[in-house]
Amino acid sequence: MITTLVADVATDYFTLRELDSELDISRRTLDSRRQSLALIQSRQGGGVATLLDRRQGEQLVYTASETIPTLQQQIEQTENQISLLLAQNSSGIERGRGPTEQELPPSVPSGLPSSLLERRPDIRAAEENLIAANANIGVAKLPIFRELA
Repeated sequence: MITTLVADVATDYFTLRELDSELDISRRTLDSRRQSLALIQSRQGGGVATLLDRRQGEQLVYTASETIPTLQQQIEQTENQISLLLAQNSSGIERGRGPTEQELPPSVPSGLPSSLLERRPDIRAAEENLIAANANIGVAKLPIFRELA
């Protein structure tokens, strides 16, 4: 039960972070479309753009502005769901750093011997998996070679 609870909280948190990113993108899109509409309006004032261009620009602004309240509602619902799972009052969920704001691992200095890599457990496990996969291929080919002999 605890594992399911932790999994649900983690899933909801990642959904929340995704919705935060979508909201940020939607806000930037709305700003961009408003700037485009202002450009179209100035072009129309100069006689270069048509009323159709202006109406299309207005429609794009309207469509972009429509997504923001929906995303805000989804964010609030996801925050409430996390608060419910954690048995806390709904006061907003604290966010950590975003994926692009994470610290990068330290760079490996040049000149280190490759034998250091061979000692890493994940590299050793991958090498053993490769050896096992090769052995499985050999075992699978063995009956074919017996028939040919």
